[in-house]
Amino acid sequence: MHNFKDKELVPVAINRALSLLYAVPSEVTNPRMTAKMLANVLEDGEPQCEEFLPASNEELIQKCTRHKELEEEIFKKVNKGNDPYEPIRHNLDEKIVSQIRALKLVGIYFEDELVRFYPQR
Repeated sequence: MHNFKDKELVPVAINRALSLLYAVPSEVTNPRMTAKMLANVLEDGEPQCEEFLPASNEELIQKCTRHKELEEEIFKKVNKGNDPYEPIRHNLDEKIVSQIRALKLVGIYFEDELVRFYPQR
């Protein structure tokens, strides 16, 4: 696309290489621990328990609640026994992928995926 202000070409769309995080539940040896560790990374290490938060700080309590909900959602996916494939999160960047890989969780894998990005939006 042509930018008429400075007469430069501007990309209309860009493909970005991101990752899909998925589990093979039959390989996950400790579903509860796996869910807790994944939730910690995917929620940017937000506090895990309301007891560490001041009761008056509603925003932090909401973050903690979202963290627990995410952990429970992941637990349900990785605890499906004989399920051969369970997607957990799409569009992860390399920073998050590296953090999760460093955990060396059994039964947790990544798949490359191309995502269309529109810079002008």
